[in-house]
Order: sequence, then C-alpha cells, then structure tokens
Amino acid sequence: MPAVDPIVLKASADIILFSFIFIPLLHVLRKKAPLEIVIIPSALISFFIIFATVYGMNVPAYSEEASQVAKTLAGDYIIYVVIPLAIFLVAGLATAYILARRLSKQTYRSLFHMVIGSFFVLVMLISINLVFITISIAIMLFCTAEYLRKCEDKGPVAIFVRGILTPVLRDGEFEGYMASLFFLISTLVIALFLYPATIRDAAGVERAVGIKYAICCIAVLTFSDPSATLVGRKFGRHKWKRNPQKSLEGSAAMFTVAAITIMILDFGMGYEIGHIGLATALVVAFCVTLSESLPLKIGDNLIIPLLAGMVMLSGVSSLLIKLDPYFLFYIVPLFVALGALAYFTGMLDTLGTEAAVFFGILVFISAGYPFLFPLLIFLILGFAFTKFKYGYKKSLNAAEADEGRRSVNPVVANGIIPTFMAVLYSNPQLHLVSTNLFVGSLAAALADTAATEIGVLHKNPVMMTTGENVRPGTRGAVSLLGEVAAIFGALAMSGAVIVLLAVLNPAVPASAHYRLLLVGVFSGIVGCNADSFLGASMRSLSKEEVNMLGTLSGTGIALIMTLLGV
Repeated sequence: MPAVDPIVLKASADIILFSFIFIPLLHVLRKKAPLEIVIIPSALISFFIIFATVYGMNVPAYSEEASQVAKTLAGDYIIYVVIPLAIFLVAGLATAYILARRLSKQTYRSLFHMVIGSFFVLVMLISINLVFITISIAIMLFCTAEYLRKCEDKGPVAIFVRGILTPVLRDGEFEGYMASLFFLISTLVIALFLYPATIRDAAGVERAVGIKYAICCIAVLTFSDPSATLVGRKFGRHKWKRNPQKSLEGSAAMFTVAAITIMILDFGMGYEIGHIGLATALVVAFCVTLSESLPLKIGDNLIIPLLAGMVMLSGVSSLLIKLDPYFLFYIVPLFVALGALAYFTGMLDTLGTEAAVFFGILVFISAGYPFLFPLLIFLILGFAFTKFKYGYKKSLNAAEADEGRRSVNPVVANGIIPTFMAVLYSNPQLHLVSTNLFVGSLAAALADTAATEIGVLHKNPVMMTTGENVRPGTRGAVSLLGEVAAIFGALAMSGAVIVLLAVLNPAVPASAHYRLLLVGVFSGIVGCNADSFLGASMRSLSKEEVNMLGTLSGTGIALIMTLLGV
C-alpha cells in the first residue's frame, strides 16, 4: 500500500510551520525596510527558529533527515520530473499574468484553476511523497501571497503577486481568502486518506486503487467545474429552479467533462491497479454535477473531490449496475423511509432529506449499522438542541430558519466529512483509523451544534478573538454555557458510538472503548472551538464553510491522537 514517508511528512509540517513564523516576521521587518530587502533575512530567521526548536540546534540530526528527504524525492525523479513541473507551473502562471487583462474575470479564473489543478494532478501521478512536499510548499506560498496581496506594499514583488491574483478574485474574496485555500485543503484530505486506500477485486487480489481514485477526484475538480462555469455563462439559457445561478447547459458540460476525465485516467493509468469502469464514471459524474447544481454555500473546491472519492470507494455504482436485490429492495427503501420520517417530523426539508438519505446509504453499504446509528443520533440530538427554547431564540433573531428544519447546507456541512471517514471503513487496513476519524468528526459536529444552540441562551457571550462582549448569537462568540454544552455534545456522541460498538461487537475490549471516548471528546471540543475561531476571524467564509472546517479540525485532532497511539 503506498504511503507517505514519515520523514517527508515531518518535513512538510516544518514547511507549514515555517510559513506561520515567516509571515508575521516579514510583517514586522517590512515596517523597517523595503519588502524586497527583508524577505531573505525573514526567511533565514524563520529557518533558524525551526532549526532551534524542532531539531535543538542538532546539525547531524537535521542533516540526516534532510538527506533522507532528498533521497526519497530523488527516487521520485526530482531532476527529470520536478524541475519540468516547476517550469510548467511558472510558465502557466506567467501566461495567466499576461492574459489577466485580456480575458474576462471568469475565463481568467477558470484558466488559473485549471493550471493549478493540472499541476497537482501531475504531481499525484508521480509520488505520494512529492504530493505532501508540494502541498506544504503550496500552503506556504498561498499564505505568503495572501499577505502580499493585502499588505499594500508598492514594491515590484507585491505588485507582481497582485497582478496574478487580483483578476481571479470574486467580490467576497478581496477582504477574505481565495477559494484556492479550499483546493489545498481538499487535496490534502484526499492525499492523506484516499490515496493509500486499497480494495480486493473479485479474484481476491489487493489493488492500490486509491492512487487512481485520488487523481480522478482532483482531475474532476480541475476540469469539470471550470467547464460548467464557462459553458453555463456563455450558453446557459435554461436555469435550475432550485438554483437560478446554475444552468442545465453548464451542468451538461460538467457531467460530460467529469465522465470523460475519469475514463481517460482509468484507461491511461492501466487496469493493473484497479478498474473504475464506465458505470462508476457516470455515477460519479452525475453526483458531482447534481451537487454543483444545488444552492450550496460551501465552495465546490471542498465538496467535489470528497464527493467523488466517496462514490468511487463505496462501490455504490456497482450495486446500481448489478441491480443488487438487497440494495434495491432493502437498503434503499429503508433509507427512503428514514428520510420520510425525518421530513415529516420537521427535522429536514426536501433537499436536506435527499442529502441525508444519500449520505446514509453510503455509510451503510461501507461500514454498516455501527456507523449508521451515530448519524441518526446526531440528527435527533441536533434537532432537539435546535428546538430547545426555540421561541426565545427566535426573539433574539438567533434561531434556525423554517422552525428548525435543516436544509441541504447544514446537512452537507456537518455530514460530508463523517460520511467520507465512514466510507474509508470499507478498506480493512483503515478500520481503526476510519473509526476514530468518524467519531472525531461527528463529535465535533454535535459539539458545535450543542454549543451554538445552547450557548446562545447565555446572556453575556464574548467574541473569541477579542474578548469583547457581544450579543447572543453573534458569529464567533463563546460562553461558559456554550463550552459546557460542547463537552456534553462530544460526550453524548462518543458515548453513543461506544455503546453501539459494545452491543454489536462484544469482543472489543473495554480499553478500546475508553480510548475512543477520549478521542471523541477531545476532538469534539477542539473542533467546536476551531469553528468559533474561524467564525470570528474569517468573516468572508459562509457559516456552512466554517462548520465544515470545524468538523475537519476535529477529524485532524482524531488523526493526530490515532498516530500517537491513543
């Protein structure tokens, strides 16, 4: 099974840490001297700080690790491949800079999107080790570019960066953050969790099909999403009623490009590592096209790769094509009935019900009842928290709309990460990891829901980033009541999973349950507070994007605890 080298993973973390030191230092020194003069000293000081703290000024230890990283990358054709990749990226950005004022904003944005996406697809074709180094460098460059874009420096470096980025920006991104942030996050998630996945074919042979799946996910985002935008803007005459900003013509273009992209990669990469097939390509294309047509307030760069990966890894397409009687006459009716119950009891609206049923089916066919029941418990408890003193919340203008019915946006924001982690359970080698990540993500989602719906009842909340008193319901506000509710939500979610696992699998030792409880509670609390911090500091993000990133933060904590052996 392909896996990232731990030394490379550590080097990637050091690069990201470097950017968090380098940019504040650059900001301080820029006030004393021109940007072009202080860039190199800032980089050297930042490196020295990492060298002193991470390696304890141990030159041999650092040299040995650097040598191992260099050898690993050299084994991945660094001279003959990495340098051409760098030339491709620089040439693409230079071309984009030249064309910036000759193309419309959306055309230029789509071109920019395809250049960056193609670069990551090419890197993924080479090596998982190179992927992580590239992502970490990309995060560093992204953070630096965002600083240079906003720092109002008049020097040539800042002017060049603005010349590349400004024509790409939508209105909400000028003061906020570019959607490229979401592209990097989704690429990182796909590389961490989907890339190493394996499956057993009909003959019992293990195939490292995750490599192909991961590349297809990023390629679909790279080519189909811009195609939908360009075709929709030029030829879109027939609008979707549920989302007038999208057109049937754009959706048709997205479906066609997504299916063709998957089939080309499936054939081009060979079938010895696994075969995707036309049926799966069509189902994936249909699902991502349908999601793109929905009135979602979450960036496509986050949704499309995760959705494509879930559909491919779950094997739902093969069940549809084979007309599996168990799937068609038991699983589907079961979830339709559960969805109808959620709809008629006022928990979900129509689109929210459809999304929840879809996620539930993927979870059930991938991981079974132990993962399904926690989702139902989350839905029930989340609705109970929402309806608690609903009239009072409404008087504060802090209540959920439509009498607490959840629409498709919160369902996707809170459900797509846990569903993705549950689908990973279909790979036997990822049972422990996927269980912990599923619990961590779901605990974070419920902890945040509890903190939001119960914490709003506190009369004196404060803004997390400033400590200033704000009115109840203010985005990014925290309170003691909210923190207590978050702990309760994380405990409730983790405890529910443990009880279900104990009942369904009595052979699991009690020590494993305690560890899972610890992972869930800690991940839930951290994820909830990450949500509050993001809500307070990243005002350009939608509420749903903040929720999804908070859930992802809880997942990350669960991953770290798993790697540490908790």
